[in-house]
Amino acid sequence: MKNINIAISIHFNDLSNIWNNGLIQNIAYLTRTLQFIPEIGKIYLVIPEGSNKILPPGLSHKWLDYTLVTPNELTHSIDCIIEMGFSLPIEWVRHIKALGAKIIAYLVGHPYP
Repeated sequence: MKNINIAISIHFNDLSNIWNNGLIQNIAYLTRTLQFIPEIGKIYLVIPEGSNKILPPGLSHKWLDYTLVTPNELTHSIDCIIEMGFSLPIEWVRHIKALGAKIIAYLVGHPYP
């Protein structure tokens, strides 16, 4: 059986840390939980194109195992993407869905208008 590669969208700034944002806490806990499932392969945290590719110290924890990527770096490596931290570009989502990836919209709290 093939391991499933999963990506989770995340958005942060230079002052972000795991304790100042409930959304980021949910992403961290989900990432950590997925690490214990034997059928899960790689876990990616997807950031918006043009974002800083270095997590701030408040988000860099040795107990989280992930690869930080932008959507275009991930296109052919993903089986499932969880939109959680930001909405991914719709054309890219359509493209990876056509390639067979599953898309999950995980709403954490109230959606913004």
